[in-house]
Amino acid sequence: MKLTAKADIAAPIDQAFEGLCDPDRLEQTVRGRGGIIRRNPIGPVEEGTQWDARIAFRGASREVSFIVTSLEAPMLMRFRGNGAAFDIAVDVELAVVDAVTTRLTVTTQGTPKTLPARIMMQSLKLAHGQILARYRARIAEYVAETEAEIRLS
Repeated sequence: MKLTAKADIAAPIDQAFEGLCDPDRLEQTVRGRGGIIRRNPIGPVEEGTQWDARIAFRGASREVSFIVTSLEAPMLMRFRGNGAAFDIAVDVELAVVDAVTTRLTVTTQGTPKTLPARIMMQSLKLAHGQILARYRARIAEYVAETEAEIRLS
């Protein structure tokens, strides 16, 4: 299943990229939703940066590992993740709208690896509209937090 969200950030592309790629904020977001996350290596995000996380999804605790596979500042960041049942791809793209506005496009695609995961994916597809609305709301929330942090700096 593929989910896509777009949002405009009231900041130049360099500042928007820096704000979105802040590893401490990314990790804080996961922890704020009850997850546990660990980064390797500690430091700024670069190709090869990996996170091991335990998150709650559909009522169960799931372990997922994410790695940054591509980082082309300030335009693109690609993550690939895998868990016991799913492979996950997350693409974060930024584009200049004008001197003070940047368009963010986030695409997440999950691919089931097991038969039970395929069955779960079918039930998720039935609720696609609701899931997409929540996904877009979370991206908008993250963008609002990023804009507020950029204004403070």
